[in-house]
Amino acid sequence: MSYRPLKILIFLGLTLFLLVLTHRPAVIENVLTGAVEQDFIVHISLWRILFEPVVGPVLFFMRADQPLLHYFVLLVWTLVTTLTIQVIRGLIGKSLVKRIKTWAKQLPFLLSVFIALLVFMIFVPLPANTIKTMNNDWILVNIHSHSFFSHDGIISPKALSRWNRYHEFDAFFLTEHNHHKNTLELINANKDSLPSIPLVMCGQEYSGSNHILLLGLTRAFTTKDMPDSVAIDSAHAQNGVAVVAHWFADRRKPVQHYIDCGADGFEIINQAEKRDYDRELFENIKDACIKNDLLLLGSTDYHGYGNVCMTWTAMKIPYWHLLNKESKQDSIMDILRHHRQDRIKVLEYRDRPQGINLIFGPIIQLFYYVHSLGFFQIISWMVWLGLLFMLSRHKKTKVLGLSVIVTGLNGIWMMIWGTVLLIYSIGLDKNKVLLEYGLWLLVVGSLFFLLSFLLLKRQKKLFF
Repeated sequence: MSYRPLKILIFLGLTLFLLVLTHRPAVIENVLTGAVEQDFIVHISLWRILFEPVVGPVLFFMRADQPLLHYFVLLVWTLVTTLTIQVIRGLIGKSLVKRIKTWAKQLPFLLSVFIALLVFMIFVPLPANTIKTMNNDWILVNIHSHSFFSHDGIISPKALSRWNRYHEFDAFFLTEHNHHKNTLELINANKDSLPSIPLVMCGQEYSGSNHILLLGLTRAFTTKDMPDSVAIDSAHAQNGVAVVAHWFADRRKPVQHYIDCGADGFEIINQAEKRDYDRELFENIKDACIKNDLLLLGSTDYHGYGNVCMTWTAMKIPYWHLLNKESKQDSIMDILRHHRQDRIKVLEYRDRPQGINLIFGPIIQLFYYVHSLGFFQIISWMVWLGLLFMLSRHKKTKVLGLSVIVTGLNGIWMMIWGTVLLIYSIGLDKNKVLLEYGLWLLVVGSLFFLLSFLLLKRQKKLFF
């Protein structure tokens, strides 16, 4: 009788016990106080739990501060690690040159996997964790978002509304770059047909000396070449408000400049920019706003990339669900216009400490991912690993050119999404990224597909 299955069960049981014992659950944190908010909890989708080994690490990685940089570092780690393994094996077996050539042949496969996975993370609506409020007096508002009517957005207004609804926002401002005529037309033309949840409100992200959100706009006007003060006054003339966006990332002029121009507040956190920015800048913005009775807000600055949400602005509006659309909009604007910070909470999803070292990011991120897993997520891992173990016990069959075939499939995947983006770009003259990304994916995908085809044609057997 073999004791191997029993040993594996014991090992998995001990692993499960240790992970549950050291579990570090994700929390919703108040950005301004640093305290964990008890009125808001993290909700984990059933689909996420069922497919945790497939989507869990990806979603956790996407919540990192500056995920693209961390992704590039992960790629470098992967290339260096695989090369090191081949070099060691070559030195032991006295076949160094052969092993390095083997690594070089694997490069197209590795690169295609990383690019295909990046496309997967950006475009596929994965079952990300969401937020749940335990107090009905509080609603969630997204003050900053873009559709493909902005030059750098890749999502339609309809899909943007679905994204905001999935992430439990009760209302969101559509803030296209330097124009809002399309937004007004969308809202006015579909006043009765637009869903009441989430409520869509008109805004604009004006590009002055710094980007400034003009919220609650009711009439179209052109902001091109406007000084900051004039753009802010134009929003105020419509009973709107002006909020300085991600000043901590641009810092073209001092905070006092925007206060003197009549700004109503500042973003204190923006998930599209570096969230864990310098704490001295954070305190400077916070102190200036408190001193001048200005708003401190958080935003997603969502452009359609990925399906995670990490920041929210919560507003206290009792009986929200009993109000009609006009009353809901008035309630939000009233809080913003009168700078009612006492009825606002800035929230952030927090599942790891701030300031993770970029160079050692892959190891550190893996550590915190493992310790963020709940009981049912760990069970999901155990089940999937058990299935893989049972499959591995069957006689292995040689698969012709497995790595090359995967490279070709990744190429097809990229070409499909490139074509989709090119179709979306038709008629969107102001949008620059749909055409650019579409062509890029189409060309790179075609190269990977052509390379895999040529390799399969030249070699009868390629084993990874």
